[in-house]
Amino acid sequence: MEKRKTNIIDKKFQLRTTFSIIGVVYLVVSIIIAAIAINAALNNRQLSELMQRHRGIISTQYETLSDVLALSRTRTWDKLESASEKMSRDIDRNMTQIDENIATMRRIYTSNYVLMIAVFVIVIVQGALLYILLIRKTHRISGPILIMTRQIEDIIEGRCPDVRPIRENDEFRHFYERFGTMIEVLRDRYPRKKPD
Repeated sequence: MEKRKTNIIDKKFQLRTTFSIIGVVYLVVSIIIAAIAINAALNNRQLSELMQRHRGIISTQYETLSDVLALSRTRTWDKLESASEKMSRDIDRNMTQIDENIATMRRIYTSNYVLMIAVFVIVIVQGALLYILLIRKTHRISGPILIMTRQIEDIIEGRCPDVRPIRENDEFRHFYERFGTMIEVLRDRYPRKKPD
């Protein structure tokens, strides 16, 4: 049996089937991507706002501490100095927490974009794989139909076609076997005339 060079033998059927299935998959994936993108955009906006707020808190705390320390140096109040030292420790602790929060927010912010890129790449790869798989699958359908179409054309033109086996993985095996039986019955009923 000769090997075909291309898997696309019935362009209209194979490409329409392939692209309609890929289109449905891409539609669903597009909805998912849109939902993820909206979620990521909202998260990123909130993270940006949180980072700005933290920067403002840090700035305000430093200004307050500077004012308290300046006041404690000009006055000799022990309690004020003790309060300013406690405030300084609190601010240092808060600063550490704020820095950790900002680092976490940056990781979330970055992971949102990495997720979007990963989903985009996966969708592209999925589309390519679906195309290859669907072209192969439709080839197993189009092959037997092409053979039967040619055999029908031979019958219409008055020739009795030769029945040849189809490939092992082709679809419509039972139908093709019945079609071959029909051709054999036609051959027996209407034998070929030998040329004079």
